[in-house]
Amino acid sequence: TGPNNATLPRASDAGAITATEAGGAVAVIFPMNVSDCANVAGRNNDGTSAPVSGYAQTNVAPANPNAIEVHTKDAKGDNEDSDFQLIVVCP
Repeated sequence: TGPNNATLPRASDAGAITATEAGGAVAVIFPMNVSDCANVAGRNNDGTSAPVSGYAQTNVAPANPNAIEVHTKDAKGDNEDSDFQLIVVCP
């Protein structure tokens, strides 16, 4: 956890990268425009233990149509640096 620690352990698109942004958001940047794609994220982890309570929200990055911003929150709704999984489905 901490700033600038976003990593992408696996992806179906080899061109995807991550970047940490202000306010706890992580931008997942794709090599194509994803602004018309469906996207959903959920808190999860890369291991076998259950993730802690909380949720994740997504939006297309306002400044980059190739990026989905993921905001992870704790159970109270406060920003929290946490693991997540993201699914993006494009037409």
